Amino acid sequence: RWWVYLDAQTGEPVARESRMHYASGLVFYNVAERAPTIGRSDRPTPFTQHVVDGATQVSDQVGFVTFAGPTANVQPGLSGPFIDIMDEQSPIAGGTLVLADGGGVSWNVAANPFADAQLTTYAHLAFVKDYVRARAPDLAWLDGTVVATVNVNDECNASSDGDSLFFYAQSDICENTGRMSDVVYHEFGHSVHNQALIPGDERL
Repeated sequence: RWWVYLDAQTGEPVARESRMHYASGLVFYNVAERAPTIGRSDRPTPFTQHVVDGATQVSDQVGFVTFAGPTANVQPGLSGPFIDIMDEQSPIAGGTLVLADGGGVSWNVAANPFADAQLTTYAHLAFVKDYVRARAPDLAWLDGTVVATVNVNDECNASSDGDSLFFYAQSDICENTGRMSDVVYHEFGHSVHNQALIPGDERL
């Protein structure tokens, strides 16, 4: 919808002004900090593919999505141009959140440790990837998609193959490593180290 301004003599359009006004809001994931037993916080979801009022949309660098307003139904996602979550044992979590214009809404699946591992790994990967990018802006690998597989059918560990990441499910003796931010940062560090190696020189 536009207001179009015409030249009074020729009738030719000389300017236009959009009459569309969009609402916006922030989508957060409520995730474990360090470990589920220590505490939780709302983490933003930058560059995340959500479904907003039935249409796929990637949030901006802060985590905002836009909609016609005054509220939107948001189906939060766990993938985007920079991160993709896979799960070895469980379906990818889903839900619907109601987001108001100018506000924020938080997705919390703390009662389901498998789904919580998905959200926690995603949110902390988004944070640490941005953290490293600010310090190594020329590392091209950061501009690609890191794949993280959670709920691997094993226990008490996590790993990196130098690119993708793997986090093991909980057991009677160990917490789910996808729900522990320190482990997410640690394994991401292995991938950064591998990707930053100079060919022919094993020193970093």
